[in-house]
Amino acid sequence: MKLSIIIPAYNNSEYLKPLLDKLMKQKTDEVEIIVVDNGSKEDMSFIDDYDVVSFHGDYCYASGSRNIGLDLAKGEYVTFLDSDDDIVDDYIETHLKNAETGCDYAVYRFYVGKDLVPNYKFEDILWNYNVWSYLYKKSYIGDKRFNEDMKYNEDIDFLKRVIIGGNRLECEKFMVYYNCDNPESLTKQERKELEERENDKKIDAIS
Repeated sequence: MKLSIIIPAYNNSEYLKPLLDKLMKQKTDEVEIIVVDNGSKEDMSFIDDYDVVSFHGDYCYASGSRNIGLDLAKGEYVTFLDSDDDIVDDYIETHLKNAETGCDYAVYRFYVGKDLVPNYKFEDILWNYNVWSYLYKKSYIGDKRFNEDMKYNEDIDFLKRVIIGGNRLECEKFMVYYNCDNPESLTKQERKELEERENDKKIDAIS
């Protein structure tokens, strides 16, 4: 297995279905797609209808879902997608091509929002703390995992520990774009869940 694509999923079926449809059109025998449903409240059983490795578990935030994906991954290389992202038509092909270079990790630019605006000048790539805009050699990650105690910025923490030295491949090619205006994004839903839990604790304390 050459490539594992890890997707943490929390609700967002309206975004995840078209993403999986597009991935299925690009998938080869060298690729596995791992979808980790981390305690969704809506019916996500449709995931099992696709040619993916699926895991349905309890709510554990994106960090826990990504760790489950890393533990399940059999690919020589791994990458991440958020369930409400979209991808270009040669997303998998380009990842496989870059994996053939033997790099420890590759870093990509990406598009932001519906207007497909490039995220920033490529010379600023070291400030890119989005885990889904990297391709990683799994052996280079080793036993490093996302900090599940962190509810925010766990991707920054992960990359600071993983992206140290190594043989980096910088790719000018645009790979993904992120719809940052999505009000139901995984990050926004997790923040809402956390705020609700904190409010419940305050109410219990007053009671």
